[in-house]
Amino acid sequence: MRSPVVVAAFWIGLYLMATLLPLLVLLFYPPALGQGRNWWTEFSVALGFIGLAMMALQFALTARINRIEASYGVDIILQFHRYSGSHID
Repeated sequence: MRSPVVVAAFWIGLYLMATLLPLLVLLFYPPALGQGRNWWTEFSVALGFIGLAMMALQFALTARINRIEASYGVDIILQFHRYSGSHID
C-alpha cells in the first residue's frame, strides 16, 4: 500500500515539472541570437511561460481527476485552484 504522503509528493512534483517544462524547452531551443533582448526581457518571457503553464494546469485541477481527488480531496484541490488563480497581493 502506498503512503498518502508519497502520493501527494508525487502529484506536487508532477505539477512543478509541468509548470517548469516550458523553461526546459527554452533551455534546449533558445531564441535566435541578435534580437537585442536583455536579461530582464528574457526573465519576463520565462515568467510568462511559467504563468501560461500554470493557467493551463488550472483546467486539470478542476477536471475532477479521480486519482488526484483520492490523494487530496475535492476541497483542498478547489482551495488551491482558487488561491493560485486569483490570489494577487
